[in-house]
Amino acid sequence: MNILHLHKGLFGPGGGPYNSRSLALAQHRQGHHVLAIGAPRRDKPQLPRFDFDSAAIDRGINGIGDLRRIVAERPFDVAHIHGLLRVEHSLWAREMNRAGIPYVVTPRNIFNPYTMQKRAGSKRDIPGWRLAKMAYLRLFDSSVMSNATAVHVLSPYEANLAAQYGARRLFIHPYGIDPPPQPRETESRTSIEGPVRFLFLGRLDVFQKGLDLIADAFSRMDAEENFIVKVAGPPAKGSAEFLRDITAVVPPNALEMCGRLDGEPKEAAFAEAHYLLHPSRWEVMARTAREALARGVPIIASEESNLGHWARTEHLGFDVDLSSGSLEAALRRAISGRGEHAMMAQNAQAFAKDHSWDHLATALVEVYEGKST
Repeated sequence: MNILHLHKGLFGPGGGPYNSRSLALAQHRQGHHVLAIGAPRRDKPQLPRFDFDSAAIDRGINGIGDLRRIVAERPFDVAHIHGLLRVEHSLWAREMNRAGIPYVVTPRNIFNPYTMQKRAGSKRDIPGWRLAKMAYLRLFDSSVMSNATAVHVLSPYEANLAAQYGARRLFIHPYGIDPPPQPRETESRTSIEGPVRFLFLGRLDVFQKGLDLIADAFSRMDAEENFIVKVAGPPAKGSAEFLRDITAVVPPNALEMCGRLDGEPKEAAFAEAHYLLHPSRWEVMARTAREALARGVPIIASEESNLGHWARTEHLGFDVDLSSGSLEAALRRAISGRGEHAMMAQNAQAFAKDHSWDHLATALVEVYEGKST
């Protein structure tokens, strides 16, 4: 197929561009003719090069001429728009309709109630922002979704929210999962000996990542309970207060703290962890949590993270609601029910293998062709 991927932030850093590029690359490897288009800032010094074809156009209405020229020169079978609530994406969807090119759209969990209050990029609450987003969705992006061949959502949680904003023809499939650099043998850890090790790995954004819930949940744990919690990540809003709070409630011999981890230190943290803590109030679908699954580390995740449903139904760990009591119950179950861990670890690796980027690429091609929704 001739596939056109459209993502304003394609050339930028972060999880969103990574997900779009990973899908485009997987479809390219499968022999499809892929072109990905982004709209980078003009002050960007040099654009990265990918293994698949890519192009940069101007932002806003100024890029429409370039998009029309590209579409006229190449007979695309389908387009895939990555994200909503972007002026460019709304304009590009209209251009696909104009050119007679069917498209699929991936909203990227923008319907989460907490996300609706935030300004993209800044993650700050802005008065009236939720109403502004709702108005934009009703005026512009509801038609983007209704005209789409399918709306690709990442979990039933997101599907339910999307349906409330008029999304139909929903295709539910999580984002792809990269294999680990070296496969981890879960069979060698059939039981947990010694303390149960909980890992938080990510930016220390207290509210988004649910770190306040983590601190409160551990404050209710008994000092004699056999556990260790490791907190690793770069500082963010409120992190100093969180580190103070968790230091006050977790015994020194049960708490490990460090900064950002990458490469071998990150792999070592995964290798020693028994569970990843992921009670986020909102996520698209965190790459770190998917990396944990690929390495056989079960997750303790919220529905709002877009992974709680999969943790519950696929037995990849425990799902929690956004309360410290729910998280506390999951921690106690992990400590007392150690026999469940081996099964969950094996399920996590199997889930990761079954939901690779190649698997998602194939499934989406079937959606593009109208064979699956």
